[in-house]
Amino acid sequence: MAHLKDYVKATSPIMHFLTYADNYAIGYFKKQGFTKEITLEKSIWMGYIKDYEGGTIMQCSMLPKIRYLEVPRMLQKQKEAVQAEIRAVSKSHIVHPPPSQWKNGIVEIDPMDPQSTPVKRTALGRAAHEGATVAMTKDGRAVVYSGEDARFEYIYKFVSRDKVKPGGFRENAELLDHGTLYVARFNGDGSGQWIALTHSANGGAGPLTAANGFADQGEVLVKTRQASDLLGATKMDRP
Repeated sequence: MAHLKDYVKATSPIMHFLTYADNYAIGYFKKQGFTKEITLEKSIWMGYIKDYEGGTIMQCSMLPKIRYLEVPRMLQKQKEAVQAEIRAVSKSHIVHPPPSQWKNGIVEIDPMDPQSTPVKRTALGRAAHEGATVAMTKDGRAVVYSGEDARFEYIYKFVSRDKVKPGGFRENAELLDHGTLYVARFNGDGSGQWIALTHSANGGAGPLTAANGFADQGEVLVKTRQASDLLGATKMDRP
């Protein structure tokens, strides 16, 4: 379209285009500078362009001083100039390393205290957690359900060892540090089980042993995916 505009301007007095755009092509023509607002007098074009059902008449008015083939280059130079001005006064391009507490696991922050230090919650397992839902058991213990932001990974449940204490966050600051992490296994009949991600030395009866690459319970929680693989948990087919 840019070639056509420059050619028509250079070889004729024409400064406007009219077209009937198929209703599925209106977006395309808008990107080419067309609009539904028709400013040309009807006497100029009436009878020269076919009107048909399922189409919309659109107009493009060319600007005399614009070389349309140069527009992308001009926009790129303007963008570079603006970005240079921004970089001169901005620090947004500086990448700061994340706090060390964020490495290798879930991190809890206190949104009510901007001066607080993030706290790692290793007991909830290391994975690409997308979100979490918190509930409470009938006997008052905290439950955290979480999934993964990745294909063919797992669904987890953490149940705290201790009950939730009255008094809010301060009284329950270590509640998510102790408990049992489970991974879900689903069956073809719609039933399922929660399988404990527990090392053999901590009472687990499954394959989470030193011989299989898990030295202790801490390594099970860091290698949550690998441990879930060994336990035969169900991989989820999220997109």
